[in-house]
Amino acid sequence: MIRFAIFGLALAAAVPAKAGDERSAKDLAKYCGSDSGPELVMCMAYTAGFADGISAGVASTLDLTLGKVCIPTNINGAIASLIAKKFLRDNPDVLAESAKTALTVAMWRAYPCK
Repeated sequence: MIRFAIFGLALAAAVPAKAGDERSAKDLAKYCGSDSGPELVMCMAYTAGFADGISAGVASTLDLTLGKVCIPTNINGAIASLIAKKFLRDNPDVLAESAKTALTVAMWRAYPCK
């Protein structure tokens, strides 16, 4: 348990928060553009948490303009971060959006409900 607390503190220290502002897709592209270190850990943690939230029903119950998102229950941080990395690289126009908006579209494109 202490190991996770120390890891969380190290991660929080490595990624500065913006006071009163949410993360941007540009921030996320920076994190997911890294192949190692704390930025990659941030990418994996953020995208896995986002995917978990959707699969737990936090966002999947929303009737998005795109349609519903159906993320498999076995998705992990590595898979979620690869989806984010590819989407952000292939769609630089979304970098002005919030990270949650960009990830919603990325996950919907990867896992639309059928």
